Amino acid sequence: MSIQFNAYVSPICLPGPDPQESAPVTVAGWGTLSSGGNIATSLRQVTINVMNAQAQRAYGSSFNVQRQIGAGYPINGKDSCQGDSGGPLMYKVNNQWYLTGVVSFGEGCASASHPGVYTRTSAYLSWIQSKINTI
Repeated sequence: MSIQFNAYVSPICLPGPDPQESAPVTVAGWGTLSSGGNIATSLRQVTINVMNAQAQRAYGSSFNVQRQIGAGYPINGKDSCQGDSGGPLMYKVNNQWYLTGVVSFGEGCASASHPGVYTRTSAYLSWIQSKINTI
């Protein structure tokens, strides 16, 4: 398998430092623009904030901060949504992008009380590297 890198396709670094509470992170995807809404006609991205404490309150024991990241916007309006699952949650450190999470689930879209939940890539780094080494 050969991947051609260009202005639109480039590699991303695997997890570096985990983002702290309130840190800005960016999510991208082709999902709906609102809960139950229409699919985006172009790739979209939005900067949101790490909200692990709020995710813990909202989801209780369903949220595991060791394996997941809660992220959203303190005021409704910004989030990943249906169709974005599997997409990247990215964290920029010293002008370098890291894949810190993968879109997983949420309660609706863009709810300040229920941030989106992302699978924490650092928790699965050994598995990811074992799969990369087989390509």
